[in-house]
Amino acid sequence: MDWRNSHYSIFNRCNILDEGIGETQMKKPTPENAVKAEVKKYLHLTGWFVFPILQGLGAYRGISDMIAIKNGLVLFVECKSKRGSLSGDQMRFREHVRWNGGHYVVARGYEDVKDYVEKVWNDEHERSVG
Repeated sequence: MDWRNSHYSIFNRCNILDEGIGETQMKKPTPENAVKAEVKKYLHLTGWFVFPILQGLGAYRGISDMIAIKNGLVLFVECKSKRGSLSGDQMRFREHVRWNGGHYVVARGYEDVKDYVEKVWNDEHERSVG
């Protein structure tokens, strides 16, 4: 067998397989991913600098899904579906954030973030006026 023919056929097979990967291996959107997208969009539209935190080797166990920053306020956001619950590591991370004066919110939709931020802003305003 000529090496060029075998080489060519291998590449042809790879190309044929690659064409089907996009359709067959696409991840279906999960309820939690929909919440992440909604929250991220809301935060961007309201002027927050927001970025996702990706879990991986060496990542802090239980770290939130995203961090948002605006006017000196740093907010750790954990997105959950309507039925989703925090893992033990996520609960510990939340407590560490709060023990150190940080802000942490569990979001099941953008409204949770909106309500939390309004409460924090109102509390801060009352402290600065009072």
